[in-house]
Amino acid sequence: SGLALVVAALVVIALGTGFLIYPAGLSSIGASFGASVRAVIQPKGIIGYGALVSLFYEPFMWALAAAGLFARRYRFTAVDRFLLAWVLVGIVVSLFVVDGSADHALWISVPLAVLAARALEQALVPDNSTIFIAAPTWSRWLIATSVIGVFCVFTLALQSAGRALIQAPEGTLASANFQPDSIILLLIALLFLVIGFFLFGSLWGNRVAWQGIAIGLALFGGLTSLGGGWNVAVTNAGNPVAFWHSTATDDDTILLRQTLFEVAKRQSSGLPLMPITVMSPPDGVIAWLLRDFTNADFVSDVGDAVGDEVVLLPGSLAAPELGSSYVGQDFVVSRSWDMATMNLIDLPGWWTQQQARSAWTGEERYNLWLRQDVYEGIPVG
Repeated sequence: SGLALVVAALVVIALGTGFLIYPAGLSSIGASFGASVRAVIQPKGIIGYGALVSLFYEPFMWALAAAGLFARRYRFTAVDRFLLAWVLVGIVVSLFVVDGSADHALWISVPLAVLAARALEQALVPDNSTIFIAAPTWSRWLIATSVIGVFCVFTLALQSAGRALIQAPEGTLASANFQPDSIILLLIALLFLVIGFFLFGSLWGNRVAWQGIAIGLALFGGLTSLGGGWNVAVTNAGNPVAFWHSTATDDDTILLRQTLFEVAKRQSSGLPLMPITVMSPPDGVIAWLLRDFTNADFVSDVGDAVGDEVVLLPGSLAAPELGSSYVGQDFVVSRSWDMATMNLIDLPGWWTQQQARSAWTGEERYNLWLRQDVYEGIPVG
C-alpha cells in the first residue's frame, strides 16, 4: 500500500507539472496539499458538510442507491464494492475536512448517482416469475405514475405544513396554525403509498411493485432535483437561506455594474476607462464587478480617495470626508444568514422552500460616490 501511495503521488506530480516542463504546476500541487492539511488541523465549519449537502439536496438518490444495494446484497459485483467504498471514503473525508465547501458533495454524489442508475437498471428488468399473474409491460409504469402522483400530493402538503411552522408566532409546534387540509393530505398520501404497494403486489408480485416504486422514485427525484438545483443556482441565487451557501451575492451588484457603465458613457465615451478609486479587497466580488475597468485603483485608506471623480467605498463609512461635494448611492453587495437562528420546527420549510424566520442576518453594502461635476455630466479634465 505504501508503494501504491508513492506511485499515485508521482503520477499526480507528473501530470500536474506536464511531466516536469511546467514548474508552476508543482506550486499548485503544494498549495493544494497545504490547504488539505490545514483543513484537517485547523477545522472550521460544519462537520460532514459535503455529505450533508448531498443528503439535503439528493435524498431520493440516496434512497434509490440504498435500495439497489439492498436488493443485490447477496451478489455484489466488483463495481458495487468500488462504488460503495467510494461513498464511504467520501463520507469519512467529509468528517475530517470540516471547512469543505458545497462542491465537495460531488465526491459522494457521483458514486451515488452510479449506484442509483444501477438500481434503476434492475427496476427495468422484466419479472419472469410465474407465481402471480404475468405482469404486462405497462404495469411498472402504471405503478410509477401512481407513485409520482402520491409524492406530488405529499410534497405539496409538506410545503404547506412547513410554511405554517415557519410562521408560528412563538416558534413552537403548539403555536403553529396548520391548515387542516395539509395534515389530511399528508396522511392520505402515506396511506395510498402503503395500500397501493399491497394492492399492486397482490396482482403482479412484490418485485413488480418495488420496481414500479423505484422507477417513480427516480423520475420524481430527478425532476425535483433539477427544479431544486435551478432554484438554488438561478431563481434564488441571491437568497442566503440555503444549505448550499449561507452568504449570497445580491442582485444589487448587477445594478451597480450597470450604473458604472452609465457613468462611463458620459466620462469616457462608453469605454470602461474612467478612473475609479475603490476601497475593497482586490480579489472579491467588487473586484470582479470592476474587471473591465482597467483604471480602477484599489486603496486601503479613505484618505487616498480625496478629490477623486468616482469613488466606491464600504457602506460602513457612512459620510466619508472626500474634500468636495459628492452624490452617493448605496448598493447591497451580499447578504448572509446564520443557521443558528433557525428553530428545529423550521426544518421542513427550510428544506422544501428555502425559507426561514429571518431572510438574512447580515449584509455587506458599498456606496458609490460621484463628485458633483461628474454627477452633473461635466467631462473630467
